[in-house]
Amino acid sequence: MKETRPKHINARVTEDEHEWLQRRANKLGMTLSNYIRYVCLNADIKSNVG
Repeated sequence: MKETRPKHINARVTEDEHEWLQRRANKLGMTLSNYIRYVCLNADIKSNVG
């Protein structure tokens, strides 16, 4: 059974950013949604505080 995803997260991007994201997803054989989900859920975020 396919997992449902009832929640939505919206992000605004430029046309160029959208095209870049779409190309990256295509290169990996992923849908844009799956690519963005994968990147968001697996990114290591580093920050310098202070």
